[in-house]
Amino acid sequence: MLKGKTGRIITTAGDMTLEVYQDVYKSSGLVQLQQGILEYCGVTIIQHDFIGPMHEFNERDYQEILDNVEAIAKVDKNLTAN
Repeated sequence: MLKGKTGRIITTAGDMTLEVYQDVYKSSGLVQLQQGILEYCGVTIIQHDFIGPMHEFNERDYQEILDNVEAIAKVDKNLTAN
């Protein structure tokens, strides 16, 4: 039902680095969401972003992340509108 649709996955991690997520956990959450759910339903993933470890962030970091995600969403919205 979603064939031809695209998506972006943004993964957040409280106390895990990208290296640990990839090396130890083999990106298991990403694999399940991307392949087991979204691609199975026809959604093609155009990008995956990882944010973390979040426990090291302060309020300024959180605001910067929110601003970046908002900017990404606007770009993605413009891509799909064309």
